[in-house]
Amino acid sequence: MSKKVSLYLLLWLFFSFFCTFSLKAENNENINILISFSTNRLKRGEPNKLIIKFKLNSGYYLNYYPLLSIQLKEYPGLNFSKDSFKMNEIDVELLNIGKKKYVNTNRPIVIPFEVLKDFKRGKYVLKIVFEGFITNINEKYAIKFVNPVEKEYRIY
Repeated sequence: MSKKVSLYLLLWLFFSFFCTFSLKAENNENINILISFSTNRLKRGEPNKLIIKFKLNSGYYLNYYPLLSIQLKEYPGLNFSKDSFKMNEIDVELLNIGKKKYVNTNRPIVIPFEVLKDFKRGKYVLKIVFEGFITNINEKYAIKFVNPVEKEYRIY
Protein backbone atom coordinates (compact mmCIF):
# COMPACT_ATOMS: atom_id res chain seq x y z
CA MET A 1 0.00 0.00 0.00
CA SER A 2 2.80 2.46 0.78
CA LYS A 3 4.39 1.81 -2.65
CA LYS A 4 1.13 2.82 -4.34
CA VAL A 5 0.90 5.98 -2.27
CA SER A 6 4.50 6.93 -2.96
CA LEU A 7 4.05 6.21 -6.70
CA TYR A 8 0.92 8.41 -6.84
CA LEU A 9 2.69 11.10 -4.87
CA LEU A 10 5.67 10.98 -7.21
CA LEU A 11 3.43 11.15 -10.30
CA TRP A 12 1.44 14.01 -8.79
CA LEU A 13 4.61 15.98 -8.02
CA PHE A 14 5.97 15.34 -11.52
CA PHE A 15 2.80 16.46 -13.32
CA SER A 16 2.10 19.39 -11.02
CA PHE A 17 5.60 20.78 -11.59
CA PHE A 18 5.69 20.39 -15.35
CA CYS A 19 2.07 21.26 -16.05
CA THR A 20 1.96 24.42 -13.95
CA PHE A 21 5.42 25.88 -14.46
CA SER A 22 6.47 25.16 -18.01
CA LEU A 23 3.39 25.45 -20.17
CA LYS A 24 4.29 26.57 -23.67
CA ALA A 25 2.10 28.27 -26.22
CA GLU A 26 2.83 29.42 -29.73
CA ASN A 27 1.07 32.74 -30.34
CA ASN A 28 -0.28 32.83 -26.80
CA GLU A 29 -3.71 34.42 -26.62
CA ASN A 30 -2.92 36.06 -23.25
CA ILE A 31 -0.34 38.38 -24.81
CA ASN A 32 -0.66 40.67 -27.81
CA ILE A 33 2.46 42.34 -29.23
CA LEU A 34 2.11 45.49 -31.34
CA ILE A 35 5.01 46.99 -33.27
CA SER A 36 5.22 50.37 -34.98
CA PHE A 37 7.76 53.03 -35.95
CA SER A 38 8.25 56.47 -34.39
CA THR A 39 7.42 58.09 -37.75
CA ASN A 40 5.06 56.92 -40.48
CA ARG A 41 7.53 57.67 -43.27
CA LEU A 42 10.81 55.77 -43.25
CA LYS A 43 13.19 57.99 -45.18
CA ARG A 44 16.53 56.69 -46.42
CA GLY A 45 19.52 57.76 -44.33
CA GLU A 46 17.40 58.93 -41.38
CA PRO A 47 17.27 57.55 -37.82
CA ASN A 48 14.05 56.07 -36.51
CA LYS A 49 12.77 53.96 -33.61
CA LEU A 50 11.00 50.63 -33.39
CA ILE A 51 8.19 50.89 -30.81
CA ILE A 52 7.07 47.65 -29.12
CA LYS A 53 3.92 47.53 -27.00
CA PHE A 54 2.70 44.55 -24.99
CA LYS A 55 -0.97 44.06 -24.15
CA LEU A 56 -1.67 41.33 -21.60
CA ASN A 57 -4.91 39.87 -20.34
CA SER A 58 -5.92 40.78 -16.80
CA GLY A 59 -3.82 39.05 -14.14
CA TYR A 60 -0.86 38.38 -16.46
CA TYR A 61 2.56 40.01 -16.22
CA LEU A 62 5.56 39.89 -18.56
CA ASN A 63 8.47 38.24 -16.76
CA TYR A 64 11.76 40.10 -16.64
CA TYR A 65 13.60 36.84 -15.94
CA PRO A 66 13.98 34.45 -17.71
CA LEU A 67 14.91 37.25 -20.06
CA LEU A 68 12.58 38.11 -22.92
CA SER A 69 14.30 37.61 -26.28
CA ILE A 70 13.58 39.84 -29.28
CA GLN A 71 14.98 38.29 -32.47
CA LEU A 72 14.97 40.33 -35.67
CA LYS A 73 14.53 37.77 -38.46
CA GLU A 74 14.05 39.96 -41.55
CA TYR A 75 14.45 43.72 -41.77
CA PRO A 76 15.40 44.79 -45.30
CA GLY A 77 16.77 48.32 -45.51
CA LEU A 78 16.86 48.83 -41.74
CA ASN A 79 20.13 48.99 -39.81
CA PHE A 80 19.78 47.82 -36.19
CA SER A 81 22.79 47.63 -33.87
CA LYS A 82 22.34 43.83 -33.72
CA ASP A 83 19.93 41.02 -34.66
CA SER A 84 18.89 39.88 -31.21
CA PHE A 85 18.12 41.72 -27.99
CA LYS A 86 17.64 40.49 -24.43
CA MET A 87 15.57 42.42 -21.94
CA ASN A 88 18.63 43.36 -19.82
CA GLU A 89 20.14 45.13 -22.87
CA ILE A 90 17.15 47.45 -23.34
CA ASP A 91 15.95 50.33 -21.20
CA VAL A 92 12.81 48.93 -19.53
CA GLU A 93 10.89 49.95 -16.44
CA LEU A 94 10.41 47.13 -13.93
CA LEU A 95 7.64 46.30 -11.49
CA ASN A 96 8.51 44.52 -8.23
CA ILE A 97 5.68 42.23 -7.17
CA GLY A 98 6.58 40.07 -4.23
CA LYS A 99 10.10 38.80 -4.79
CA LYS A 100 9.87 38.83 -8.60
CA LYS A 101 10.50 41.44 -11.26
CA TYR A 102 8.17 42.04 -14.18
CA VAL A 103 8.35 44.39 -17.15
CA ASN A 104 6.07 47.42 -16.91
CA THR A 105 3.97 46.92 -20.05
CA ASN A 106 2.39 50.37 -19.72
CA ARG A 107 5.63 51.78 -21.12
CA PRO A 108 6.68 50.73 -24.65
CA ILE A 109 10.08 49.30 -25.47
CA VAL A 110 12.06 51.45 -27.92
CA ILE A 111 14.86 50.15 -30.16
CA PRO A 112 16.68 52.73 -32.34
CA PHE A 113 17.69 52.00 -35.92
CA GLU A 114 18.61 53.80 -39.12
CA VAL A 115 17.17 53.39 -42.60
CA LEU A 116 19.99 52.53 -45.02
CA LYS A 117 20.86 55.52 -47.20
CA ASP A 118 21.32 53.68 -50.50
CA PHE A 119 18.53 51.13 -50.09
CA LYS A 120 15.93 50.75 -52.84
CA ARG A 121 12.57 52.44 -52.24
CA GLY A 122 9.56 50.18 -51.87
CA LYS A 123 7.44 48.00 -49.59
CA TYR A 124 9.05 45.52 -47.20
CA VAL A 125 8.14 43.33 -44.23
CA LEU A 126 9.79 43.40 -40.81
CA LYS A 127 9.73 39.97 -39.12
CA ILE A 128 10.41 39.63 -35.40
CA VAL A 129 10.12 36.68 -33.01
CA PHE A 130 9.44 37.36 -29.33
CA GLU A 131 10.22 34.59 -26.85
CA GLY A 132 9.72 34.81 -23.12
CA PHE A 133 7.44 34.03 -20.19
CA ILE A 134 4.26 35.55 -18.83
CA THR A 135 3.02 34.85 -15.32
CA ASN A 136 -0.54 34.60 -14.08
CA ILE A 137 -0.28 36.23 -10.65
CA ASN A 138 -3.64 34.94 -9.42
CA GLU A 139 -3.06 31.28 -10.31
CA LYS A 140 0.74 31.44 -9.80
CA TYR A 141 2.00 29.78 -12.95
CA ALA A 142 4.22 30.85 -15.84
CA ILE A 143 3.68 30.23 -19.53
CA LYS A 144 6.42 30.30 -22.14
CA PHE A 145 5.44 32.05 -25.35
CA VAL A 146 6.97 32.28 -28.81
CA ASN A 147 5.18 34.97 -30.84
CA PRO A 148 6.22 35.86 -34.39
CA VAL A 149 5.14 39.36 -35.43
CA GLU A 150 5.23 40.99 -38.87
CA LYS A 151 4.96 44.64 -39.86
CA GLU A 152 4.73 45.94 -43.42
CA TYR A 153 6.58 49.21 -44.10
CA ARG A 154 7.58 51.43 -46.96
CA ILE A 155 10.97 53.04 -47.51
CA TYR A 156 10.84 56.46 -49.22
